[in-house]
Amino acid sequence: MSSSNKNLSFSKDELIFIKDSLDFLLNLSLNLFFLMDILLKLFISQIMMISLCSRFIILMVYATILIFCNSLYIASSMANNLIIEEKPGFGSKFQDINSKDLKLSDFAGKLLLINLWATWCEPCKEEMPSLDRLQKQYNKEDFHILAISIDRGPKKNSANFFVDYKISNIDLFFDDKNNIPREVRAAGLPFSLFINQEGKQIAKLIGPAEWDSIYFKDFVNSNLN
Repeated sequence: MSSSNKNLSFSKDELIFIKDSLDFLLNLSLNLFFLMDILLKLFISQIMMISLCSRFIILMVYATILIFCNSLYIASSMANNLIIEEKPGFGSKFQDINSKDLKLSDFAGKLLLINLWATWCEPCKEEMPSLDRLQKQYNKEDFHILAISIDRGPKKNSANFFVDYKISNIDLFFDDKNNIPREVRAAGLPFSLFINQEGKQIAKLIGPAEWDSIYFKDFVNSNLN
C-alpha cells in the first residue's frame, strides 16, 4: 500500500500543540475584531470628513479584516475542545457582589467551572445562556459555575446583564483588577477553567462554547466524585 493511503496519526503532544495554535488564532481574530470595532467608532467622525475614495479604501480594509477574522473563528471552532492539563489552581482573590474577598479554597470539595468574561465581550454574552442551562442541571454542592466579571466599571453593570438576559442559575463574581487573567495568562475572552475538588486546574477552554452540549456534560459527569 502506498504511503498516500496511510492514515495520519498524531501524538498527544502534537494534538495539544495543534489545539493551542488554533485557540491562539481564534483569540487573535476576536481581539482584532474588537480592536477594529473600537477604532472605527473612534474615527467615524473623521472618516465622514475625508474623500469618498479614502472612505472606500478604509471600509474595504475593515471588511477584509472582518472576513479574515471570521475565517479564523470558523477554523478554530472546529477544534473547540477542552485542553486537558493538570496544574495548580490560581491563587488570586476575587470578590462577590458584596465585595467580600474569596479564593478557590473557599469552594474546596466542588468541581468548579471558572468563566472569565466581561459585558463588552460579545462572545462572552452569547455563551452565557448555555452556561446558565448547564448549571441548572447540577447541584452547586457538586458542580459550581463561577462567572467572574473583569469589568472595571460598577458591579451593577454586570448584575444588570444577568437580569436582562435572565441568567438565574450562575453565581456572579468580580475581578476588576484583572489579577486572575494575568495569573492564568488568559489570551482573550471568554476564558474558562475547570478546577477539581482538590483545587487543581484540570482543563481550560479559550473562546465561547455551547456549554450544555453532551461533550461538556460528559466531561463534568466524568469528574464528579
